[in-house]
Amino acid sequence: MTPQTELYLLAELSRVWAYADIYGDDLPRVNLNDTAEMEVVGIPGELFIGKVTYIYPYLETKSRTIKVRLEFDNTDLRLKPDMYTNIRIRANEQVDAIVVPSEVVVRSGNREQIFIDLGDGKFEPREVKVGVSSDGLTQIIDGVADGESVVVSSQFLFDSESKLREATAKMLETMGSVQGK
Repeated sequence: MTPQTELYLLAELSRVWAYADIYGDDLPRVNLNDTAEMEVVGIPGELFIGKVTYIYPYLETKSRTIKVRLEFDNTDLRLKPDMYTNIRIRANEQVDAIVVPSEVVVRSGNREQIFIDLGDGKFEPREVKVGVSSDGLTQIIDGVADGESVVVSSQFLFDSESKLREATAKMLETMGSVQGK
């Protein structure tokens, strides 16, 4: 044994820290004292509630993320260092946001659209700009007004039909220009 040999380590574990990496785009929505929910792989079915206690002032170059420190009560000492976890941070609530069920957003290539119910069996596909998604809801930033009715089931049928109509119209247009020559 040498003077550098560590014999034992003392640790106060009644409160534990966990670290999470936040993408730079999401950071504006995360603040000190936001609620954090942690599921521990080794303790299935239990949710631990904590809070954001520190946001590091630098970006991790390789991952392009910012590290945040979360603190959780551990008076029963069930949480141990280096346990695997899944963490969700309940960031700033969006007040007066337009939200729709996430499944109504049809993502096709580089655009998102939803279908608006115009009444009398008429529907309109509308391109939208989406914001954050959480708990099965997606924020709509642009493209829908408050109070408009959206289609919440069978969107894929509307999407398929609208693509078929678009393809048919282009085909007829091409055939018309070929016949007119």
